[in-house]
Amino acid sequence: MENHDESADRGQDDQGLKEVPRLAERYARHRTTGPFLIVSLVVVAMFVGIHAVLYLVGPYIKGHDQAIIGLILGGMVVVVVAVTLLVGGGKFPRRWGQKLYDRDGQVHERPRPSLVPRWLFVLVAVAAGTCLAGQIILSRLGYLSTRYSQPISATYAVPFMIILGLWRKTPATSSMMGLWPALYAVHAILVATDAPFFRSIDGGTHMFIATFGYGAVIGLLAYVDSRLALRKLRRLMHPKRTNVEP
Repeated sequence: MENHDESADRGQDDQGLKEVPRLAERYARHRTTGPFLIVSLVVVAMFVGIHAVLYLVGPYIKGHDQAIIGLILGGMVVVVVAVTLLVGGGKFPRRWGQKLYDRDGQVHERPRPSLVPRWLFVLVAVAAGTCLAGQIILSRLGYLSTRYSQPISATYAVPFMIILGLWRKTPATSSMMGLWPALYAVHAILVATDAPFFRSIDGGTHMFIATFGYGAVIGLLAYVDSRLALRKLRRLMHPKRTNVEP
């Protein structure tokens, strides 16, 4: 009987050890979304903040108070420029993205081969950039409705996101990033079909939600899953510990 229990325990230990590499890789890949999450959260906060300010000062704007309007516009320009300089340089997102995992120590991610050649990625990226520029110009000229900007952009943004994930040379390699093109496409379908609630939102807000809004959600999901993977990994490596911080 004791031999049977020992064999069962040994089998469980072996199974647990087999999960260690998979959990370690899952955790390491989720860590790469740290800067992506920081950028998304900063832009979301700025977007919400600007709309909150516009709502609060609405009476002054309707009253055509030139001094207040000028002060508001000047403040918004300063905030947008400051955030652009802060985030655009890359150091801020990388530093704070790393701080999310500082207490975990350092990890070294094993490189993976790309599933598509570089020339295909470059071709799709150039095509997507050209389509974006064309959409902006045609919208300005009145040939395309800004209400359906997000569904129109999905025709080239979704393929680009898919190729971007398959190329696997990007900073963020978490499997959660695969949700981005899916959410973008679903959002486009709901907007194009005038689904309830979606029809009451303007085109610019739809673009924001589909990019930075879903980006923040994906980044948060990756962070939460990284904590779960790390907790399970620590329990497998130190089975006698009962209380393990995530």
